Amino acid sequence: MAGECLLQKKRPLAPNDQHRVSPPEAPDREATLHNIQKELRTAKGLTVKRIQEGEWGLASFSLERSKKTATQLSSDRESENLVRLEKFMEGAAKRSGGAAEGLAGVVVNSIGMKMLVLPGGTFTMGSSDAEFRRVRIDWNVEEDMVRPETPEHSVAISKPFLMGKYLVTVGDFKKFVDETGYKTVAEKQGWAWSYDDEKKHWEKRPGVSWRDPGWKTGDDYPVTVVCHADAEAFCNW
Repeated sequence: MAGECLLQKKRPLAPNDQHRVSPPEAPDREATLHNIQKELRTAKGLTVKRIQEGEWGLASFSLERSKKTATQLSSDRESENLVRLEKFMEGAAKRSGGAAEGLAGVVVNSIGMKMLVLPGGTFTMGSSDAEFRRVRIDWNVEEDMVRPETPEHSVAISKPFLMGKYLVTVGDFKKFVDETGYKTVAEKQGWAWSYDDEKKHWEKRPGVSWRDPGWKTGDDYPVTVVCHADAEAFCNW
């Protein structure tokens, strides 16, 4: 009948008709184990690399992460391997003088960053034409993005200055943000340029910032997705 609405009374569901809620699936134990082992290999590999480069402070961070990850495996063998790695690191640090880090030529600032005292002098700043072409090809970027890096020129530093021994880490930058409430340029604008390694080009990605750059990081990893203005704000702090 035109213009009329017909209402149909629903019959009660029979017991066999009741919707059964399936219990949540148990996590795939094999996949979980694989992920833990992968994370452990990454942390151990990073520890070894840092030991080889004499970065004792950062090596300690990744070694602790290795230990924490290994506890999830309940493997005596992995625990023994990490104990041996720790002893090797301690011995290598002592032999190289790393155990005395913080003395000759090294200054520790208020948040624990190690700074090297560099004397004044002259150095070459900027990219040569050959380097300019290489960067454009390797990174697949437009000319106007790298042109400011040219021309190559000589710069004189007239007095000694301090430079971080290591890259500014996520943990360092987090202390700055926690104290000041600073928002990076990427956070304010809601997007950032991110390099797609598969497509071999830079692309604009929403939501990317130093907090979530698109890959797993830790407090001892270098901070990323920060621009010149963010770096200046950190240094002025």
